[in-house]
Formats: sequence, structure tokens, C-alpha cells
Amino acid sequence: MACSMLLHGSRALPEKHTQASLLCLPTHPALRRAEAHPTDNHLCRNRIWVNTKAGRQTEAEQRISAVEDTVHTKSKQLLQIEKVLKLIAAKNKYLEARSRRNNLRIVGIPESMDTGCMEHHVERLLTTIFGADSFSTLLIVEQVHRSLAVRPPPDTPPRWTIAHILNYRDRDTALRMVRKRRALKFKGNEISIYPDFTVVVYKAHKKFAPMKQKTLQANITYAMLCPAHLRITYRGKDHIFTFPQQAGDYLKHRQVRDLRQLKISSTCLPFIHARSGMTI
Repeated sequence: MACSMLLHGSRALPEKHTQASLLCLPTHPALRRAEAHPTDNHLCRNRIWVNTKAGRQTEAEQRISAVEDTVHTKSKQLLQIEKVLKLIAAKNKYLEARSRRNNLRIVGIPESMDTGCMEHHVERLLTTIFGADSFSTLLIVEQVHRSLAVRPPPDTPPRWTIAHILNYRDRDTALRMVRKRRALKFKGNEISIYPDFTVVVYKAHKKFAPMKQKTLQANITYAMLCPAHLRITYRGKDHIFTFPQQAGDYLKHRQVRDLRQLKISSTCLPFIHARSGMTI
């Protein structure tokens, strides 16, 4: 019977139970040393489990560190790519604006003039309005096309026309004559001629519309500089603004200052007249 029983600490376990337990025990040396006591066996298993989890945690930390290093490197590369994209976008805007440098945007040409060669019609329009002597010896309009929109009905305003002038000086001459003459007519139709800007520049110009309206109401000279800067000439001095808010603040400050000067001059007038002996 003694052979069929194995001592486990202070207890005697059946032979079947010990055989099954021995089969389930791992071959770890610490467990072999802890076979004499069940508490040591349990603590040893916990230590092994903790060591295993610690190893996995260390491995996870190493992987996370590697991923962070990779992300940091990719972030630097992404910043460089963003800089290059901004540079390319700026060059693209510049090239698009430069490709429109010789263009004229003409508004008011009837749709009925689209028959035949539009280039000849635009050349005849420019020479008729401004005179053939205003341009160079040979005014050439290379290409003309309408805006990319559906042809409107007969009773609606016509689409605007883009004309590409071969000589840049002829294009500047036309714009300079437009500033002098203001009202233009061709075959009974009112014509307006503008420089051809990009969509971005047109949107920037549109933001200055309230400021330009205020300058017109105050009889102040203004001009739009390329690409989108507002120049206000007041009392012989030029003030250039890049943002509409700056121009609005300047106009408000000028209005308050003029009102203050007007009040001061009106209060000083009786004293001036009294000293000079003049009656008001």
C-alpha cells in the first residue's frame, strides 16, 4: 500500500491522482523544485505567467517604439511633400495667370456675331472703338472663344468673350483707352472690356467690392493692383491694402478723423471771425 501512495507534503495522495498531476506538470526546473509544497507550486506558476507577460509587454513596447520612429520619419517626409505641393500650386497659379496675360475679356458682343471668323469681328470692334492708329501697325487677334456655358436665349445678355491678342502692347493700349473713355459702344451695343484674370484673382477682387463702393461714395481715387491689392489715393498719398479688413479699418479711421477735424474747424470759426472783425 505504501507503494501505491506518494507523500505530497504532509498529505498522502492516491496514485491515480498523482500520476495525472505529474503528467500535467510542466518541465520547468522551478516547478520541479516546488513539487514538495503546493503553495510553492502555485507561486512558481504565477512567476512564470508574470515573466511571460513581461516579455510580451517588452516586445510590444519595442514594436510601438519602432512604429513611432517610423511615424516621425513619415511626418517629416509629409511636411516636405506639403512644401513641394505648395510651391507647385503657387507656380501653377503664376503660370495660369501668365498664360492669360495677353487676353481681353469682352462683355456685350451679341451672339449673332458668332457667324464667320470671330477673330476678324473682334479686330474690327477694337479698331472701330479706339481707332486703328491707337494700335501697332498690325493688330492680330490670335484666338477668340465664348465662355463655356450654354448659349442663352435671344432676350438675355450674351456670354462674355475671351480674345487672345498677339501683341501685349496692343492689349495694354486697349485697357488704357477703356479707362479714358469709360462708355463704349459698337453697332448700338454697349461693350465692356476687362483684363482676363484667374478665378482665384476674381474672387479676391470681389472681396474688395464693398471697400471700392465706399471709396466711390467718398470721392476717393482707388485702383486694383495685380494680383489683388487695393490702392487708395487720399490727399496725394497712396495706401496699398492686401486684405479687405485693412482697407475697411482705414476708411473708418479716415471718416472719424475727417469728422473730428470738421467739428474742430466749425467750433473755431466764430473766434476767428470775431478776431478779424467779420460778422457771421
